Amino acid sequence: MIALPLPLSSYVAPALGAGLLAAGLCAGVQTLRMHSAHVALAAERAAHASDIALWRQAGALAVARASQTKAETESHQITVTAKVQDETRSRLIAFDDAMRLRPPAAAADPDRPGGPGLPGLSGGAGSADDAGADTLIPREDARICGENTIELIGWQAWYAAQHQLGAHQ
Repeated sequence: MIALPLPLSSYVAPALGAGLLAAGLCAGVQTLRMHSAHVALAAERAAHASDIALWRQAGALAVARASQTKAETESHQITVTAKVQDETRSRLIAFDDAMRLRPPAAAADPDRPGGPGLPGLSGGAGSADDAGADTLIPREDARICGENTIELIGWQAWYAAQHQLGAHQ
């Protein structure tokens, strides 16, 4: 060992003690900082886990509501469709009955405009004996037009009812 002169060793011991004290204080401060960082990290992880749980819960609720709305919409659509189909079927039956009860066409009148047949039309397509007493179109064409009109009215009613459902959601 090297012997130090007394005056130098009297300064080294307090300086060494002060250095050790400073190092101990720094280590203590760093330990407190690390503990504080660990506490903050644990709190952040807990908050993140809570957020994840809330998002999953909200997602499940949204899916449940969407499923309920879909079921209600489909039920309403089925009801509206059945109602409109019944109404259209009833109208078509009434129209068919009216067409059967319609008086037979008047005999072809050569003096009537267009004569016994309309010019430019083949055969009996435009003949007056195929038409009703007050029309110039064949009975079959009148039937087709009437049925198409009734079906169109049914489609319009169905569309309006479906659109009304969408406006209330």
